[in-house]
Amino acid sequence: MTVGMAPRLSLLGKFVVLSLLATVLLAVAIGSVLHERIERRALDNAERLTRVIGDLTIAPRLTETQLEGDLRAPVLAALDAAVARVSTGDGAVRHVNLFTPDGRKIYSDDRAQIGPVVFSDNVREAFAGRTRSEIERSHDDFGDRADETTLEVYMPLRLTENGPIAAVLE
Repeated sequence: MTVGMAPRLSLLGKFVVLSLLATVLLAVAIGSVLHERIERRALDNAERLTRVIGDLTIAPRLTETQLEGDLRAPVLAALDAAVARVSTGDGAVRHVNLFTPDGRKIYSDDRAQIGPVVFSDNVREAFAGRTRSEIERSHDDFGDRADETTLEVYMPLRLTENGPIAAVLE
């Protein structure tokens, strides 16, 4: 009776195993890079859309005086109609919110959200002049479980070109 030894891999077998391992590692690396590029492109597009909505739809319909108080029903309705005209379909614009420097949300497509708020880091960054964008995968702004992945953009809103930041558009 002979004692069985584990079969040894031939040179061809070793080559196949190493080639397969290298192919898998390369596929994972390429997938990761492509994933990051796709996400960045999606965020860039969302930022451009937000800028268009802010500069061409929201800012022309507001004055500094209006931002100091609560927006009246006709202004809210005009903003609703303007945002509805911009919608690119398929839920591309899910929600629109407008924050003022004094800690209020003065416009929201969800009227229950209008009122005093505690600013998130993203809103504070936007008031400092930096557009912020992020991908929200599992939870919404209120910590509730989200069913869909969304792109969020926080953009400083100026009522005039090169004017001071009057609000933040989300």
